Amino acid sequence: MTKSERRKMYHGQNREKENRQMRQHAMDEKMQVIGHYGGKCACCGERRVEFLTVDHMAGGGSQHRKIIGGKIHRWLIKNGFPGEFQILCFNCNSAKALFGVCPHRRVTSNKMEDGTTRIANVDTKFHDDLAYPPTTGHKFTVVISVDAWVDLQERVLELVNQCRGNVDGLVMKYWLDILDGVVPSHIRLTRPDPITKMR
Repeated sequence: MTKSERRKMYHGQNREKENRQMRQHAMDEKMQVIGHYGGKCACCGERRVEFLTVDHMAGGGSQHRKIIGGKIHRWLIKNGFPGEFQILCFNCNSAKALFGVCPHRRVTSNKMEDGTTRIANVDTKFHDDLAYPPTTGHKFTVVISVDAWVDLQERVLELVNQCRGNVDGLVMKYWLDILDGVVPSHIRLTRPDPITKMR
């Protein structure tokens, strides 16, 4: 019997054991990633592992998964847990992809004449979403206070320091604009600051 035949026979006899080990290893990697990024949905607080998934905060998750072969948890561990990711439950992640913002992140909203949605009363948890450029074709405007804008700038500064240049160029430009006082087009301040620039 050749080596190849022996290997094939072994895998055939131990298939269930190997599959069980692979599932356990994948779950261990997932738990490590979830634990690092806070252990719960960053939006609604859901903690049950079965409902949690990795979210690309700046979008582009499908394309990124294709590039890395779909093993997102292993990639995050190997690359030192980059700062541009978070944990969301499947509901919040789907809502963010479909509507640009999860309903949990707003209290009231009004349809504007141009078809965009004006979102008011944003809480501080929303800063991690605002800290990244909106997905292409977004149709919403976020209204925040000047104090919340300052908090957002502080959060962006943290992300710049964490990533140390290891981030998409468009995201870095977005961050540097915010740190320079440029308000993105999808954000409006409730009390415009005269020293703040509008894009």
